[in-house]
Amino acid sequence: MKWQKQIIVPEGDFGREGPSVSHEFFGEGTQHVFFTSTDDDDGHIHEYSGKTFATNHGDLTAESGARPGVGPLASHVVEGEGTQHVFYQASDRHIYELWWRPAEKPHAGDLTGPIGAPLALSDTGALQTGSLASHVVALDGSQHVFYGSDDGHIHELAWSGSSQPVHRDLIMRAKPAPAPLATGPLTSHVVASSGSQRVFYVSAGQVIELSWSGNQDPSWRNLTTQAPGAPPVQVQSALSSHVENVGAGTHHVFYVSPDGRINELWWVGDDTPHREDLTFQSGAPAPTSTGSPTTFLQLATHVVPSEGTQHVFYPTR
Repeated sequence: MKWQKQIIVPEGDFGREGPSVSHEFFGEGTQHVFFTSTDDDDGHIHEYSGKTFATNHGDLTAESGARPGVGPLASHVVEGEGTQHVFYQASDRHIYELWWRPAEKPHAGDLTGPIGAPLALSDTGALQTGSLASHVVALDGSQHVFYGSDDGHIHELAWSGSSQPVHRDLIMRAKPAPAPLATGPLTSHVVASSGSQRVFYVSAGQVIELSWSGNQDPSWRNLTTQAPGAPPVQVQSALSSHVENVGAGTHHVFYVSPDGRINELWWVGDDTPHREDLTFQSGAPAPTSTGSPTTFLQLATHVVPSEGTQHVFYPTR
């Protein structure tokens, strides 16, 4: 199959693009791309969707009357409910949700304000590097959103259906407590067969894993120190992860080290992680940072289950 290019945002439209995220709605067979417009700092969240190409445009902020966004985006689909969800931070440092069903206008809600959850990071530049993540546990249909706060803590918001979110401070609930404080971005994924949840974040240049199942408190470990030969994380590096949902699940975390190489940490279940130097193995060029406003080393990854292949994406100049 030959790759094809499709420009979904005409040059000059909506000003400079801010944070972006995407997902696929398997129930509809549609693709969805979301980004925050930074034109005149309006903070509107735009959606492009479609089956072959994501070319149908909608302004989710205008349609819902929601507050503008100032930080990164996270999104997921609850296939059992037929609902799509986008999460973002507003200028009041609350985490907001936009959600909708097919043919509906998006609904907007404040996830953190009504329950008194801690405020998100005050540095929205740092937020754009990835201090927001979300996923769905298909086994019980529960939704989970994770974000960082100024004190270095990682917070979880969890709920099912239309229930109000329940807040947990994962740093303080971790065993042994407390887990190391977060100083960089985070990412998350779920093992489909078991419902085991994983959150990964950067602490002083090292990759920390939080893992749990059901209503358990998370256990934590330092993947960087456990993986033989694993270098630290570049201060500008994003963090990305995915799981190959076969058997116990093979976990994979990716980051850029100070020498500009893309590193992979991988392991099965709760085994000791292995380190791979993907730049050396592939002969690919080193990543380069994006321009203003984030000047960050971006990474994105995913798995194609039907092929059994893994893919890592990053920018170069």
